[in-house]
Amino acid sequence: MWRVRWFKLAAIGAGILIAFLVVGSVIGFIIHTVTYLVLAALVVGAIAVAIKVASSRRQVSGKKAERDNAVMAGMVATLSAADLKDVAAYYASQKLKPASAKDKELAAAGQKIYRGGIAASAVAACAGCHGPSGAGIPAQYPHISGQFAEYIEAQLKAFRAGTRTNDPNGMMRTVAARMNDREIQAVSEYVAGLR
Repeated sequence: MWRVRWFKLAAIGAGILIAFLVVGSVIGFIIHTVTYLVLAALVVGAIAVAIKVASSRRQVSGKKAERDNAVMAGMVATLSAADLKDVAAYYASQKLKPASAKDKELAAAGQKIYRGGIAASAVAACAGCHGPSGAGIPAQYPHISGQFAEYIEAQLKAFRAGTRTNDPNGMMRTVAARMNDREIQAVSEYVAGLR
């Protein structure tokens, strides 16, 4: 009799343990899924904001958009808020295909600037804000590693010329104004190969 009772208690205990494991797994899966969806939504939201900012002709809250880009302006001028979210979701779902450095000597010169700046012209190290790997700090400094060298070069030159002005306190305009074309090309080449 005692053995039967012990067996029943063991079976009940095992059943409870299995129930906890199953429920725990289901709850864990739900938490993981919800977390993933929230993170994905944040990425989609960030891309939607970037698309809005990239259009100089689009009116956002009655103000001119922050970036003057004729190509993007034409592409997003007629998009609704829902369209912007759909475009953002599409780009957020794409697999990253980072660029790579093509000119090793130029990239080596760019690495010195990226990591140490240019003391002679008071150019701060890019890594100070964008991080050693170029991952940036979300909502403050953009992720730039693996970006195409041509794009980084065009943006630095736009900051230098004052045609891109969406940098807080003119930080990038000040840095780019102190760089010559060769230095901008070097940093751009290094960033393309940065991982």
